[in-house]
Amino acid sequence: ETTYEIKEIGPLFLPTKINPTLSNFIRDKLLEKGVSCQPLEQSLKEMPSGPILPAGGQVSCVHGSLLDEDEYLLSTEDAEGQFARTRTPITFFGHTHVQGGFAANAAGEWFQLKPAYSDDKLVESYDLDLRNSAKYLINPGAVGQPRDRDWRAAFAVYDDAAARVTFFRVPYDVQAARMRIHRAGLPEMLASRLRVGR
Repeated sequence: ETTYEIKEIGPLFLPTKINPTLSNFIRDKLLEKGVSCQPLEQSLKEMPSGPILPAGGQVSCVHGSLLDEDEYLLSTEDAEGQFARTRTPITFFGHTHVQGGFAANAAGEWFQLKPAYSDDKLVESYDLDLRNSAKYLINPGAVGQPRDRDWRAAFAVYDDAAARVTFFRVPYDVQAARMRIHRAGLPEMLASRLRVGR
């Protein structure tokens, strides 16, 4: 049914730069069912570039960084280059699949933020109280394929009224997810990385 609905909508856009192995696999399976596919990057050329600014003016959202959607922010050195470009106190980013982020004080000195958890078999949360005088680059993590060596699903909730970001880690049935990956005929790498969170 989903394949039929996609055929009716028109071509499906697939990201090709993020995971070429998975993109090629999905493209081939969809083409077998008569679904037209085009590279997502082609459609993105028509979209506005730069950060998305939700209502309120306190938050920006980007994929990789404020400079480049494919840039990895993994160290304070990476974060320092963002300081002059931040237009909002908080920028949420992703791309690395690594939960945490960075904070800069009024002098522009960057510090790494890493939620502290104690037991990777439990649901856990970590509160980050935001300071008015600081700027933040925050990665909520990845529900699928976290890559910070914690296999649990990772996400965050931003409470603007309380000026707080709460990071979460939630165990899920990794074995069932791996079995579904195998049944779908996807590459083994996509299944094996889930248990180790990388």
